[in-house]
Amino acid sequence: MPTRGLVNSRNMLALAILACLLLSLLPTRYAGWVRALRNPVDVIVRPVSGPMAALSSWLRPARSNEGPSEETAEIERQRDQFKWLYLREVDRNAELEALVRDLQGGSSWGRLPGVRRVEASRVGADPSSGTVDFSRGSLDGVMPGAVAVARKSEQIVGIATDVRPNVSTFRLVTDKRLSPALVVGVVTPDGPVTSAELGALPRCQLRPQGDGTLVDANVAVSAASAINPGMLVRLNDETWPDAARMLVLGRVIRVEPADNPLYRRVVVRPELDVTRVPSVIVQFPGDARGGGAVPRTGGTP
Repeated sequence: MPTRGLVNSRNMLALAILACLLLSLLPTRYAGWVRALRNPVDVIVRPVSGPMAALSSWLRPARSNEGPSEETAEIERQRDQFKWLYLREVDRNAELEALVRDLQGGSSWGRLPGVRRVEASRVGADPSSGTVDFSRGSLDGVMPGAVAVARKSEQIVGIATDVRPNVSTFRLVTDKRLSPALVVGVVTPDGPVTSAELGALPRCQLRPQGDGTLVDANVAVSAASAINPGMLVRLNDETWPDAARMLVLGRVIRVEPADNPLYRRVVVRPELDVTRVPSVIVQFPGDARGGGAVPRTGGTP
């Protein structure tokens, strides 16, 4: 009876587990004989492993890992589409609000009476002639001398030189063929400026260089001392129409020595690439009398 109690199934299982643990802890050189049992065991197990695997697959089919069902995929597709539509409308609303501000005139220098503003899209360009075509013409009231201003800014893009019923050609403000070749600008600091202060601000007679910059190489040293890189230069030229008054010509990027030691060279660059703007606000007189002191065409296209 005592011997029989020692060899019951529970004791045998405990001994087998203990033996496995001892074998797993032995160094490899002492457990090499276990590998000799692999082939006999494989001969016994392999014939039944295939049928047992098939039976297991039949009793418990494998779950698909191909992704969500067609119904779930369709719901997700519709969700993504509605999200895109919503974001597109949000972006469109923001664009329309910006357009309203542009058309109403958001200049810090105030709106000019008798000036009309219409949006125009770019429809063509001729880099060799320094011109860009925009989708507004005489049917919209545009006339030679109208000014194209970059959207969401006060940057001058160019001046109308050829007006057709539905399309107008604008000479870029940076083109060397701009006529007259000199553009008078006033260098303004950040912040508001009073009328008295405006008269004392330094001025530049800028000439387009054909490389995207406008340069005045003859600024007196005393005036140049008040000009620093980063300052805005606004148009203050009586030969331009009123619709262009105090719009931005560009920003000072350098003040450097000139050939004459009594002068300095001031280099101005537009705040954006005027050759690539996709749309503009065209500004022109709102009545038949015109808005400029002297008609101006900007040069022959």
